[in-house]
Amino acid sequence: MKPFNLLLIIAFMLPTLAFAQSTDREIDKIAGQLVSALNNNRKVKAVGVANFTYRGNAQTAIGRYLANELTLGMSMRGPQFDLIPREVVADRLYGSRDAARPDLGAIGGSAKEAILKEDHETETDQQGDILDAGKIVLQELVKLKGNGWKNSDALVSGVIEDKGDEIRLIITVNLRESVIGGARGNFIKTPDIRDKMEEQVVVATTTYPKGPVSTSVQPPASGSANVEPFRLENMVFEVTGCHQSARTIECNLNIVSDKDTELQTYCTNSRVIDASNSHEFHAIEVRLADVSSTNYARKSMVSNIPIQGLIRFGNVDQKVVTIAKMEIQFHTKPTYYATATLYNVPVR
Repeated sequence: MKPFNLLLIIAFMLPTLAFAQSTDREIDKIAGQLVSALNNNRKVKAVGVANFTYRGNAQTAIGRYLANELTLGMSMRGPQFDLIPREVVADRLYGSRDAARPDLGAIGGSAKEAILKEDHETETDQQGDILDAGKIVLQELVKLKGNGWKNSDALVSGVIEDKGDEIRLIITVNLRESVIGGARGNFIKTPDIRDKMEEQVVVATTTYPKGPVSTSVQPPASGSANVEPFRLENMVFEVTGCHQSARTIECNLNIVSDKDTELQTYCTNSRVIDASNSHEFHAIEVRLADVSSTNYARKSMVSNIPIQGLIRFGNVDQKVVTIAKMEIQFHTKPTYYATATLYNVPVR
């Protein structure tokens, strides 16, 4: 490759890398603030992060994404409390028709007026906004008492506001009947964040009583009910099971598209991060149906016909119980490269 061409590629990549690093830095900043404050609160024994509300909806791709990233960020900052798995939080907040549930969507309405003020506010005013938002959340949290929520469990919740080239995330932390903390952060609208802001989320009526959100993709049959599938436009990736054998972790996938397309999955940039100590392990083999490779696998997909996939991660030097984050790089024609991200995957 000519030096000029290489420099040109690097020049195009630098803004994307800078944006990604900016998102990570903002997550790290918020996670650090929350963990520091919660570590100093002896009443808090466990913390759960709820989906962040966007446009009055607690079931959006961007809300789940930022909640997942914040949970992972907090787990890497030395918390002295237990982090409640995201799937457990979702089940307690939305999972049962019979149990009382908080209307976290209310944050997107009433709380929006309380917290989303202009940038020229003083720090004192901003702290007051957070407290006002927390009071609104508290009106709903009383419903959690019959849903397995303990008195020592704190709930992190928040609302996302579209600010043009950025989005703003306002967070409150509630314990029982008190607001015990909060944080604010701004995120540049990277291509990934823009996609998630536009993406609709399938919500099964048997799981979430608010009813389905319209989309053309139907989720594949669930083989791992505790792991939330990854959805991006016409593609759905679902983990149906992971198991460790010696120094490898093998994960089975169910993949479906609502369009005829050609799918490629890659070992490069595909990885898992261990929930216990944030060690990461990279993919050494990918498989799509009858095609496997130690580099990339390619397979034509027929609309709404699921295919079985597999991804194997190597050089695992410890026992892994839970994967905090799984990333699978893929490409579909004629569209784009993307990364399927799945969280809180158990390893048998």
